[in-house]
Amino acid sequence: MHIGHTRWAAVGDALARVLIAAGAKVTREFYTNDRGTQMDSFGASLMAAAQGEPTPDDGYHGAYVTELAQTIADADPAITSLPRDEQLVAFREAGYEHQLTEQREQLDAFRTHFDVWFSERSLHDSGAVEHGLDVLKQQGHVFETDGAVWMRTTDFGDDKDRVLIRSNGDYTYFASDTAYYVNKRERGFDLCIYLLGADHHGYVGRLKAMAACAGDQPDRNLQVLIGQLVKILKDGEELKLSKRAGTLVTLQELVDLIGVDSLRYSLTRYPTDSPLTLDVDEITRQASDNPVFYVQYAHARLSSILRNATDLGLAVDPATLDASLLSHEREGTLLRALAEFPRVVAKAAELREPHRVARYLEETASTFHKFYDECRVLPMGDEDATDLHRARLMLTAATRIVLRNGLDLLGVDAPERM
Repeated sequence: MHIGHTRWAAVGDALARVLIAAGAKVTREFYTNDRGTQMDSFGASLMAAAQGEPTPDDGYHGAYVTELAQTIADADPAITSLPRDEQLVAFREAGYEHQLTEQREQLDAFRTHFDVWFSERSLHDSGAVEHGLDVLKQQGHVFETDGAVWMRTTDFGDDKDRVLIRSNGDYTYFASDTAYYVNKRERGFDLCIYLLGADHHGYVGRLKAMAACAGDQPDRNLQVLIGQLVKILKDGEELKLSKRAGTLVTLQELVDLIGVDSLRYSLTRYPTDSPLTLDVDEITRQASDNPVFYVQYAHARLSSILRNATDLGLAVDPATLDASLLSHEREGTLLRALAEFPRVVAKAAELREPHRVARYLEETASTFHKFYDECRVLPMGDEDATDLHRARLMLTAATRIVLRNGLDLLGVDAPERM
């Protein structure tokens, strides 16, 4: 899993959390491309590595291939003695299971949890691909020419019609994509949100046309979000290569280098349709101009105030609280900021823009600091606690709740101490 996946892992999970907070029923699905020529190429690469042979021309490179091949051979020494065709399948399947397990573990550690891990193979094994074609045929948008089966996506604005079954009888990837969409709709999902990388702009038109061919309303039942490229700078230089993967920077390396909180917050803080450059030194620095530190520090400061109140024996009963005492300008500004939180979440869900939550948290943290600088929350020395102290303490507690809830929507911890 590389840096592009990492952006979508953070943003997609934050979007799911925001949608749920706004009242939607959400299922998070990870679609695994676990069939076809790339899987065979992966198996052949592992087999070659285990046998000490050169990597196939279309194979997978990187130290992780050699490591994985050795792990598989150590677990099953007889595997390298199998006939070549059986050996390739054995390496392919063992490698697939290892990689899928690793992906799940890395995503869980990144606080991105999927409800469903959906296998492309299952579409073919269950007959869902054939069923998807039947659905399209009933809608009248499938035709045959030159021995191949096509979907007439040009009926709905696509730049060309799309092949579903090649003339040699093989299904295309688009046939799987179509069957998967039909499958999701038949499982009761009103809206299917696709998160695709920057090199998939061409998929938007064909996916929307596919939904229309299936009898749906593309603007209502399907949405495609495109994430732009991410660059990571370290010591002023762009990180391009992984020591382990060889050709890309992996999610695990980024987590080890940056940390889950800083990485998730930084990836969700910006609109996904904009290219993003993250400087490791900047986003891991514990300073007030580092947004994630600034918001987390505000939560820790709020927690400290509430702990001190407890030590002073200062309790607050909301039922007897006199909110009219909060008449200071800074108190009113903070109250209005807290009242905006539900609207911000609703708008972030509506526009599919979880970065709105991050920006709101930063503004609210700033508003709180200004309030605290001018409005004494706790009594000083031998001073007796007043109803104003209690009202301000309640405002402090409310602010902590909002910051904690907002950070949780982004999958970022809200520390009690820093």
